[in-house]
Amino acid sequence: MHIPISRTSKQSISDQIAQTIMERIGSGMYKEGEPLHSVRQLAKEIGVSVVTVIKAYRILEQKGFTVTQHGKGTFITTSNQAGPSNATPDYAWQAEVVDYSGRSMFGQHTKRSGVAKYPFHAATLSEELLPMNALRQATERASHDPRSFAGYSSPLGDEDLRETLSSYFQSNGSDVRASEIMITTGCQQGIDLVARTFIGAGDVVLVESPTYPAALDSFRSRGARIVPIPSDHQGIRMDLLTRLFDEQAPKVVYVVPTGQNPTGSIMDMETRRRLLDLAESFHCLIVEDDPWSEIHYERQIPPSMYRLDQNGHVIFLKGFSKTLAPGLRLGCLAAKGDIYSRLAGVKAIADLSTPLFNQRSFLHLLRGISLPDYYDSVRIHMTRKRESVQRLLQKYAAGSVQWVAPQAGPNFWLQTTIDTDALVIEAERERISFLPGSNCFIDLSGSRYLRIGFGAIPSEKLEEGIAELCKLINNQEKTKETQR
Repeated sequence: MHIPISRTSKQSISDQIAQTIMERIGSGMYKEGEPLHSVRQLAKEIGVSVVTVIKAYRILEQKGFTVTQHGKGTFITTSNQAGPSNATPDYAWQAEVVDYSGRSMFGQHTKRSGVAKYPFHAATLSEELLPMNALRQATERASHDPRSFAGYSSPLGDEDLRETLSSYFQSNGSDVRASEIMITTGCQQGIDLVARTFIGAGDVVLVESPTYPAALDSFRSRGARIVPIPSDHQGIRMDLLTRLFDEQAPKVVYVVPTGQNPTGSIMDMETRRRLLDLAESFHCLIVEDDPWSEIHYERQIPPSMYRLDQNGHVIFLKGFSKTLAPGLRLGCLAAKGDIYSRLAGVKAIADLSTPLFNQRSFLHLLRGISLPDYYDSVRIHMTRKRESVQRLLQKYAAGSVQWVAPQAGPNFWLQTTIDTDALVIEAERERISFLPGSNCFIDLSGSRYLRIGFGAIPSEKLEEGIAELCKLINNQEKTKETQR
């Protein structure tokens, strides 16, 4: 099957593939019931990734041009089409309008997963664990506070909130001053601000491999040359990292040292110190992303790299959305010296300020609950859920499926023998979502892996959700065996 591809077009390659096939169906070139090439076969023939073809086939199915039969393939169907005119949308001309934005692979996946019955893709907490009553009271107090509506916040954030967060960090042993804190719309905005401020075309960014997909999206959007460093149970491989510092002269190293995403590992103290030493020697920035350090399953965890840093090499990103109030989308970054000033300037350009009502609501929440007591309670519940997931995987997963329980955070990282990119389509039909492992690698490898988050699944649905997911994996493995 020859499909012309333009790699300079502003229309994505998956859209180009889908558009060509739709036009051929509309012209009668492809007939009802005719099979399309397999995902791997088409990817090989036109020289694109398997993920790209999967996206194209998903577009075709969503628009009613194809139907996928498990274990058999993807077939042309015309029964759900209004006519050939559907093949050429009215907005097709827009593909010729030049833009300069990046494309979020992670965002596309989370958008598709929004209606899942079992949202294993989500790295958040379920409502049963969130402080819902305190949240309602906090937003009510904010709604009666004229300051929440009557003006804008400083780009740096509400002063009272920054002082409160400073006190929280200091209570945990980190001397983070209010003057070092900037309120952000979640950790993701912090990553984006770093990328906009310090990363340009060709700059080298070192990342753990696997890593957080949305961070890869941000770095790609700036034209960075992203270099993956394999990770093990202790975090980033320092033996490889030292050599790459010598060879590549990186500008930024992005790490999630506590509750690494997607593996859930915790970087040990020795590795943290060695990474800081390298950053100091090469005048490199370290971006420390920390959404989950409060939800850990070890007796003690090492201090943050920001706390260990003496010379302003670390930009600390702290998220509260996932563990306290997802709907408020609140987080902060901390930095020292001129690095902070430059980030503040870009923040002012990005959005002037984070919505003040959200900031004031979050402030009232922090003042209305004891965070240590709250996080202690969440840790107890999450530890039980983590143990349940281990037991359920042992009960339902095939023997070929391997995993390591997270040391922090809500994610299990599973290794299988099947293509999890292809499994996504089958899982979506059953209203099950997960994050395919390929999203977590810069080269889209890792198709044998998947990340499942257990925090967002209510406890009473955990067993049936794990059982259904494992059933899909096991069936795919059986199909693969029979085809050998």
